[in-house]
Amino acid sequence: MKVVEGAIRFPVTTAVGAILVCLFGGIALLRIPVQLTPTVEEPEVSVSTIWPGASPQEVEREIVYEQEEQLKGLEGLVRMESTSSDSRGQITLTFQTGTDLDTALLRVSNRLEQVPSYPQDAERPVISSVGANASAIAWFIVRPTEDGRFEGDINHLYTFLDEEVKPELERVEGIAQINVFG
Repeated sequence: MKVVEGAIRFPVTTAVGAILVCLFGGIALLRIPVQLTPTVEEPEVSVSTIWPGASPQEVEREIVYEQEEQLKGLEGLVRMESTSSDSRGQITLTFQTGTDLDTALLRVSNRLEQVPSYPQDAERPVISSVGANASAIAWFIVRPTEDGRFEGDINHLYTFLDEEVKPELERVEGIAQINVFG
């Protein structure tokens, strides 16, 4: 009963206390995250094949279609999406939740070995397991100096980036994929 007597005796203090409780309750309600269902990422495997100088139609017909034929029967495969662009074919395979990613990578690799043939100048497919929400977080653009001087041709620069810089950056922990375009 002493609490009730104190509230009656000091009404301003009681009102300020009630306002503070409501204020902090409202702030907590808006700021504290509530997650009714946990975030579950489905295992994804990405297959990327580069064929320099090829049109999207050629990439689709000669590479992507052949790869899809081999990959469509994979165990646990939920969804397969493919895109073809200039000089590049990309297939994203989504597996059932709970699928072991290492096993999925091995199965994809084995199936890609069964592709009858690739065009002569096409590179070997690159298989990676990158999360669904992954996207490029850094782009590096290499340009000639402002005075316009550039020693050598552009192919020399591309080769340098592909053979010297790319392998060094791939060794950095946390790097999933590095692409050299140009």
